Amino acid sequence: MNKLERYSLHSGLKVSKPFINDCYFPTTIDKYISFNTSSLVQSKHYDLWQEVIDFIKPYLKSKNIEIIQIGSSKDPVIEGVFNYKGVTNFNQSAFLIKNSLLHFNVCDHFSYVAHIFSTPLVCLFSNEPSSSFSLKPNEKTLFIDSPKDQGCSYSLLENPKTINKINPAEISSKILKLLGIKNDLNNIDLLYSGESSHIKIIEVVPDFEPKVDFLKNSLINIRMDYFFDEVNLFKFCQNRKLGLITDKPLSENVLSACRNSLAKVSIDISEIDFAEATKFLKNLKKFNIVYDLFTFKESLLSKLRLDFFDEKITLFEKKTKKDLDIKLSDSYDYDVKSSKILISNAQAFSSKAHWIVGQESNGQFNSIIDTSDFWEDIDYYIIYRKDKNAKGKTKRK
Repeated sequence: MNKLERYSLHSGLKVSKPFINDCYFPTTIDKYISFNTSSLVQSKHYDLWQEVIDFIKPYLKSKNIEIIQIGSSKDPVIEGVFNYKGVTNFNQSAFLIKNSLLHFNVCDHFSYVAHIFSTPLVCLFSNEPSSSFSLKPNEKTLFIDSPKDQGCSYSLLENPKTINKINPAEISSKILKLLGIKNDLNNIDLLYSGESSHIKIIEVVPDFEPKVDFLKNSLINIRMDYFFDEVNLFKFCQNRKLGLITDKPLSENVLSACRNSLAKVSIDISEIDFAEATKFLKNLKKFNIVYDLFTFKESLLSKLRLDFFDEKITLFEKKTKKDLDIKLSDSYDYDVKSSKILISNAQAFSSKAHWIVGQESNGQFNSIIDTSDFWEDIDYYIIYRKDKNAKGKTKRK
């Protein structure tokens, strides 16, 4: 018995067929599919929609099909789609869904709109099973329940969220299936998705002089712990906001010149001489620059907290391959997508490990480099694997 049937039983009212008064909304797009990411419930918010878009877009492009996003203006920004967020009311959104080739989302009111209009639907379920809803799967409606070890939580908050265990390639494959577009995305397994893999981060190694328009008016993280150059740092401070990560003290002159551009300075205090560190912190306070102290070395933590007893020092643990609990096999090809971009000498890299070996980012996917530097950034990775014996070749951006 689903929710609607239970309400009917308790209220003594008969369930009738719903109807919707849609309202015309102008669009210049002839063929499109629609989706929305809106959800006020944390456990129902899927963080990997960008992955889905990146998978299906090459296939749709070959068929001249576009993608439009509806919903709230506060919903996450998704690249590669037409943005109709916050510009349509419910009835106008209903019109767009009615005329869409397909709609996809996490189960909500728009799922029912698509179902009522017989618009093909791919629908995700997380904290509650699909069987508890009055929607029923059929040849035009496909459901995907999130993988669970111990059943549904029925909770508004989950940590970690089970919905993020749903493979974006599986969602993409089902979307293309309903559209009648052949694909081999069902051969791709989601091996791992980091908790920050949907958050775009730009880090810059200050080993080059930036052009005037380089990431102008942006907030970027400068890795002075990778390459220490105060002259280049000063040039990066022009028309940009910086988050600074350093394991060496900065001079008073540079702090004075850059103070309006420094949003925050994060200091690895582990190997800095006590006298130099004390002077450095004094200058940061003098120029009202926000800072924090951290160390990766647990063996030094007690001494550091004693030396700097009036400061908060955070212990960070570097991630390792063991944290993933995965084994790499020669039977599979592995692809890595990183939400972090590391820029050095105006070239883009997917991780510190790729930067060290000089392997530039070649687009969306990159290879695994089985070193400690690579696994440190696992929180930002999505890792896929594909059986080498699987037929077909996956389209990629």
